[in-house]
Amino acid sequence: MLPLHATEETLEHYALGLLEGGSLESFEEHLLTCEQCSRRVTEADQRIALMRKALTEVEYSRWLEEKRHPGSKVKVMPKVNGQSAGN
Repeated sequence: MLPLHATEETLEHYALGLLEGGSLESFEEHLLTCEQCSRRVTEADQRIALMRKALTEVEYSRWLEEKRHPGSKVKVMPKVNGQSAGN
């Protein structure tokens, strides 16, 4: 069960599409009745949109991969004409 209001981490994960399963369902139910958290999700969405605009595709992909797998050394190859550059 989530606390009274979402943490910044939960908001960020939700806005990035990283919440899954029961956490996602619980949070979405909470958003239906919590104006404060709904507003904070909108703000998080706006911050993420600004970050996406500011970062190149490769920089954003690396940043998102680090969020998904902290400490990983995964290398993200840019896409050229819809194909991975390594293909």
